[in-house]
Amino acid sequence: MSRRPLPEPDVDQPDNDDLADQKPSKSALKRQMHALQALGERLLKLRPNELKKLPLSDRLREELTIYHQIRPGAREGRRRQMQLIGKLMREEDTALIAEKLDSERNAHRAQGLSEQLAAQWRDRMAGGPIEDLQVFESQYGGLGGDLRDLVMRARRELENDRPPQAQRLLYRRLLKRLTE
Repeated sequence: MSRRPLPEPDVDQPDNDDLADQKPSKSALKRQMHALQALGERLLKLRPNELKKLPLSDRLREELTIYHQIRPGAREGRRRQMQLIGKLMREEDTALIAEKLDSERNAHRAQGLSEQLAAQWRDRMAGGPIEDLQVFESQYGGLGGDLRDLVMRARRELENDRPPQAQRLLYRRLLKRLTE
């Protein structure tokens, strides 16, 4: 049995360098356009003061404002304005815009989680055993000498169905400590 010789490389087939020079496929272009449109829709949900924080061109910012001025019943007008926004998005640094939007969203989420955690600790301290105060201080550091008195006042408010003044103050102190 004799082996066949390996075929010689075809000169007409492109090598890797030629593939990099080719245009992206139609599907890839559609995916890019859909991503730009999704980013544009995220921008439309922002308030004007939030838009000012983003690195947008003046023209794009103006067109985003115009979109909000088009009445909701004018679907075709809004659709065409959205297409214009998508076209302008091609000229923007979309990676930087998306990064800024994501960092804002993450900061907002972190603040919300801190608020939830502070509320949980407040409820735990005001309604649970006094050892919870020591657990908090061991995890997050001390809050000062008058914290024990504040916790006791919050407990009395809960027991006597009084307005939650001490509980609110305790929540603020806990939130400040958690966000430091």
